[in-house]
Amino acid sequence: MMPTLSRSKASRVKRRSAERRGLPTAFLLLGLTSLLPTPVGAQPSPVVIAVDTSRSLNASALGETVDRLRLTLEALDKQTPTALLAFDDEPRWLVRPGATPTEVAGKLQELQLQGNYTLLNDALFVATRELQDGGVLLLVTDGRDENSAVVVDDIARRCEAQDVRILSLGSGINVEEKALRRLALISNGAYLGPVFDVDAADVVSGVKKAQKEVAEAATANRPASRPPSGAGGAVTGSGRDAQPPARGEPAAAAAQPNAGMPAGPAEGPAGDEEPWWKNPAVWGLVALVLVLLAALARRRRSGSSEEIDDADMEAAEAQASDEAEAGLIRLELAQAEIAVEEEAPEVTVDTAVFQRMTLDERLDRTRVLSNHSVLVMKKLGERPRTFMLDRQKAFGVGRDSHKNTLPVPDPALSSQHFKIVPRDDTYYFVDLESTNGSYINGRRVGAKRLRHSDTIRAGQVEFEYQNYSNV
Repeated sequence: MMPTLSRSKASRVKRRSAERRGLPTAFLLLGLTSLLPTPVGAQPSPVVIAVDTSRSLNASALGETVDRLRLTLEALDKQTPTALLAFDDEPRWLVRPGATPTEVAGKLQELQLQGNYTLLNDALFVATRELQDGGVLLLVTDGRDENSAVVVDDIARRCEAQDVRILSLGSGINVEEKALRRLALISNGAYLGPVFDVDAADVVSGVKKAQKEVAEAATANRPASRPPSGAGGAVTGSGRDAQPPARGEPAAAAAQPNAGMPAGPAEGPAGDEEPWWKNPAVWGLVALVLVLLAALARRRRSGSSEEIDDADMEAAEAQASDEAEAGLIRLELAQAEIAVEEEAPEVTVDTAVFQRMTLDERLDRTRVLSNHSVLVMKKLGERPRTFMLDRQKAFGVGRDSHKNTLPVPDPALSSQHFKIVPRDDTYYFVDLESTNGSYINGRRVGAKRLRHSDTIRAGQVEFEYQNYSNV
């Protein structure tokens, strides 16, 4: 059974609009709320980002991961202690704990696929070891562990003892969502979903929520502040060194020789500070947020050009569904055998040529096309050429004349650029890790289920997929 999208139409509209504008509106609101005053001495809970760089992932998934993480880091509080850990054959710190989000963002481009194994559990153990006072662990992986020395139970005990919340994102060819949900559950965290189907704003929201929960738990577990001088018994010493007398010890016995000397300024408990909600600046920011929300509401009601009509929304849903579907079976598709022939199976659909055929030839050609799918190649200055797609073998396109069904001498193409693979009465497009990438209907993709009239751009050549059996 092929996967289907579970996201609502409203979520898809939000993601599409965010891509058009470059920075989601949610980031603006998160930035404003980050200006709210915090108690003196308070610091955001630390965040460790752990990224799977084993070869069980692919370049497309890693690129999507880097994009999501960059947007997430830009929206975090600039004072958040942050770190970046990569893992494959071994865990390794690219940025040690205690750095700023900006410093970590600058190191994301150093994430490279390598190694032969995935030491997932060992990486989690190394990351949580640096979060002794609690924190958030943002994990990006396909969920598979190979050759680790520790087990999940070891991770669970450490997360419980130190109050570490794991937020997991699925990334890779075959994501084991069950394993990622388990890691989230044992740490009171959350599984955010596949990286290609999650808004960066949702990742930011998840991280900030987990940070807040860690901070609240730390506050609840913190020992109560000592009472001020003179409130309920004598104290030993003065100022910051003052300690309450031991239980059952007379106050006079606990008094120090200098107890009778004039005391310095009384140091009140932390609770005596003015609450944040009494600060006029807070209400000014709240008013600004309300004005922005009202402006956004009016813009939506006025039918802004940013809105997406139902047809566009359905097209976006179909596009995302096809890519998600193809992504889950991409490994199998990439291994499909390519039909290599002395000459690609070209057919004639040119109107002028078709008119010169006899009636029997026209009928035969019509019967052939009505039961097949074809790929039309369009090169600048040349007539379009149409090629029949095999129902058993993949149709490969690239520069190499010995490894492709259709060799194309275009320097912008890779030796094996892409293939079209038959599967279950339909065809899938798979980019073969090409240097310059492939674009379908103007969008760069790694794998996608093809639909009639999809336009493929590879190098300097344009192709069109036509499915006559379903037209």
